[in-house]
Amino acid sequence: MKKIIALFSFLIKYSKRNMIKIIVAVLGVIIIALFAIPLPYLSGYILDNIFIKKGDLLLFYKIIALMVVTYISKYLISKATKYLFLKISTNVVNEIRIAMLVKAMKLPMDFYDRNDKGYVLSRISESTNVGNIFSPSTINIFIGLFDFVFSIVAIFALNIKISLVVIGVMPFYFLIVLFSSKSFTKNIRNTMENNAIVSGEIFETLNNVEEIKILNIYDIQINKIKEKLSNLKKSIIKQDMSMIFLLTHLL
Repeated sequence: MKKIIALFSFLIKYSKRNMIKIIVAVLGVIIIALFAIPLPYLSGYILDNIFIKKGDLLLFYKIIALMVVTYISKYLISKATKYLFLKISTNVVNEIRIAMLVKAMKLPMDFYDRNDKGYVLSRISESTNVGNIFSPSTINIFIGLFDFVFSIVAIFALNIKISLVVIGVMPFYFLIVLFSSKSFTKNIRNTMENNAIVSGEIFETLNNVEEIKILNIYDIQINKIKEKLSNLKKSIIKQDMSMIFLLTHLL
């Protein structure tokens, strides 16, 4: 829980200048979810009351027109919302990158004696990963969550017994998602660390290429990089597998 609070505090710190855009974008996500609610009901109404019971054709055309307008409105708002989130993502990433660069410049020199410059550079470059929080796939997950909440409300309104069964299953679902998210977060951290180590090693290799040539230690240096790449490969595979497992339960 503390980590989640720390993450939100971190994001809020660098999102203050984009707060209006974020509020508008979140409202867009809610509106998209609300537009999705009546569509299944309207489809069911057409099937039950017009096709099966031979209902009024004029009413049928009106409902179809309403559904078309709803789909088009949902599509346009979705595009505008994703565009807003992309702008927010770019702005936030740039803010974080500048802040990290300023902090790196103010670090004492003994820090750079203990750490490779390539490692530090890789860490600063990894700030672009924060933009994934505002990516279209993440937005779709949020839309799905709102759809889920509104669907639960609709089920309660239609049939209380079915809704109680659904709610009874939900705790097990959330436990699985919680476990998956923790594993995914741990694997992301390990991948970033290993990626930074590899970048640092490659940077130092290129920086000291003259010394490597003089001492003729090509194989030794390449083997060091291969070993670190092997660790990176393992962490990437673990990260991707945990992501697949998490998305399977979220979607």
